[in-house]
Amino acid sequence: MRWTIARKIIIGFGLGWLALVGVGAVAYRTTINLITQVAQARHTQEVRNSLGNLFTHLVDAEAGQRS
Repeated sequence: MRWTIARKIIIGFGLGWLALVGVGAVAYRTTINLITQVAQARHTQEVRNSLGNLFTHLVDAEAGQRS
């Protein structure tokens, strides 16, 4: 089988396009993972803040009960 110039060019562009699609897929998956992790970190921070507020209220209630 003889490789003509046209066939080499088509294969070259095809491989380039395939690499571009692969990089795009990896970037998309990484972005989705990043968004998920940010949402989880935000939720964790909200829970920690709520627990901190609850602890403060418990300490205040205990102090009020003693006085």
